[in-house]
Amino acid sequence: MKNKIFYLIIVVQFIVFLVIINLPRVIENSGKNNYNNVIVDKKYLEMFNSRFLEHEGTGLKAADIKVLVTVIESSNSNNQTFKTGIDPSSINGGVEPNAEMQEFTKYQSMIKSSSLYTVHFLYDKKTGFINSVIITEDKSP
Repeated sequence: MKNKIFYLIIVVQFIVFLVIINLPRVIENSGKNNYNNVIVDKKYLEMFNSRFLEHEGTGLKAADIKVLVTVIESSNSNNQTFKTGIDPSSINGGVEPNAEMQEFTKYQSMIKSSSLYTVHFLYDKKTGFINSVIITEDKSP
């Protein structure tokens, strides 16, 4: 009986030891809530990107760009995991994906109604989500 208790104590101590050793790693991994850990559904990816893709192209009017900026703003406010920004190489600088709504509104106000624009997208290499929009002003012929 004493031997069984002795072995039981050793087993329990070993289990406690393993838990204590691995606890920091478990806590660190459980606290990570980023999109790299999200399993991406292909239909969701297509739906997410499609709201932007209809605004891609050249010769776009200012109204089209303003609609696109509104779509980005709306998408970011409704989605905490995947956000899209306006690339800093764009006209008038850029807007970070986590920026406040006022920044997107301010960006819209700088769009010249007399100009035409080109829109391209940058994609996250791991997930395939559009994570940045490049808006450039078309040069006059």
